[in-house]
Amino acid sequence: MMNQHSKRKRFAIGYLLLILILLIGWESVWVVSADGEEGPDRTITKTIEVLEHTWWVVQWSDNEILCELNADHEGLPTGSEIYYRCEEASTGGDTSKCSGLYLYYISSQPEEREIQEELPAPEVWISLRDCRQFLYGYRCFGAPVMQLMAEEPLPFEHITAIHAEVGGEEYSCETDICIVPLTEEYPEGTTIEFWAESSFGEESETFTALVRTILIEQIEKPSESSWQVDVLSTQWQDDPPQACSLTWGAFLPVEGLPGWLQTPEDPADLASDEPYELLAGRLICWGFVEAKGCPFDGLLANGMVSNCGVEATRAFVDDWQDRFDARILEVVQNVDAPANLIKNVFAQESQFWPGEFPNVSEYGLGQLNAEGGDALLLLNNPFYQEFCPLVLSEETCEDPYHELDEDLQELLRGALTIQANVTCPECPGGIDLTQAELSVDLFGQILRANCVQVGGG
Repeated sequence: MMNQHSKRKRFAIGYLLLILILLIGWESVWVVSADGEEGPDRTITKTIEVLEHTWWVVQWSDNEILCELNADHEGLPTGSEIYYRCEEASTGGDTSKCSGLYLYYISSQPEEREIQEELPAPEVWISLRDCRQFLYGYRCFGAPVMQLMAEEPLPFEHITAIHAEVGGEEYSCETDICIVPLTEEYPEGTTIEFWAESSFGEESETFTALVRTILIEQIEKPSESSWQVDVLSTQWQDDPPQACSLTWGAFLPVEGLPGWLQTPEDPADLASDEPYELLAGRLICWGFVEAKGCPFDGLLANGMVSNCGVEATRAFVDDWQDRFDARILEVVQNVDAPANLIKNVFAQESQFWPGEFPNVSEYGLGQLNAEGGDALLLLNNPFYQEFCPLVLSEETCEDPYHELDEDLQELLRGALTIQANVTCPECPGGIDLTQAELSVDLFGQILRANCVQVGGG
């Protein structure tokens, strides 16, 4: 059943995203760029305390000590540590006559060591003052004011100035906080640039924000007029925007989005109570629930659930389909996608059953397949940069996904499916529910990649 509808389901997801993009509309996608010049070395020297362990490499035949080495970690020294410290001693002579070596632990002693730590460049964060969140933007009673706050991570250094350009006007503040008035109305949005200077002798990146300001006039009571303000920026400090708007650089409609593209604040507002027949059948088959009083335990001869089985397990099915709601709301804080859309994708793809389906090469709550993994690794570069070194060497992962050999791409896709596949023979019911919770983030990242794919950015 799932195999027959897999193509239709993938088309449905793409269709939902196309509807979303038509609802939101388009704006220019902005790029956060650096000045391109190398600044001073942003490193500091730190003194740390380590516990250093001393080992001997000893010959079995006569207990001759071949070399001494130190390791600053628990457990046995690694092969590379032994080779690096003991190469000359362990390779001398006729090794064919060597009957073996062993490691002998000597002692441990605390030791101070200096390390170089690279610190990030200064950053500038953006927020609104004296405004409150209202529906899909912020409502300001009075002329809106933007606050820029800069941070300098280097010790003994500080921010000396913040600069901003808004609508052709320049603002400068010789402190780490800068207040910038938004006195003009920008119903289509305007791009704001801002950056900071440090006493270390360099500037931060030039950050950007797309800001929309709309005056909502009250003709009869002008004193009650207000401004609606929307901000799209990677440096935004408050709640993240919804529905791929940051990815696309496009504002939400002023009147708001339909319910299926919203993100509620409370998990209870994500709750559903659909009589999912496929889910009921899986839960019965895998022993999570019993269809008491039903013939053949609530299952038909073909393995599908009977009407009796659906009714007998209804309460359990209702609880199960809501068990991932809190995790979904956590994930969307870091993924530019609406919570209701993620839950609807799970409902469409798997009916919230995270385990395997017979004769289907798709895995997890979102039914990840090879094509989905390919899109994630190709289009979600932050995820690729984090995931690739867990599977391949860091040197290999310096190349973008599309430049890797096909066998390496296949290896990465296979590792993704392992992460999505939560089947666990030794777990109760054969499902690792903890891993299923964690996999919500993976499917959130896939939806983020789909946003990029539809948006072309």
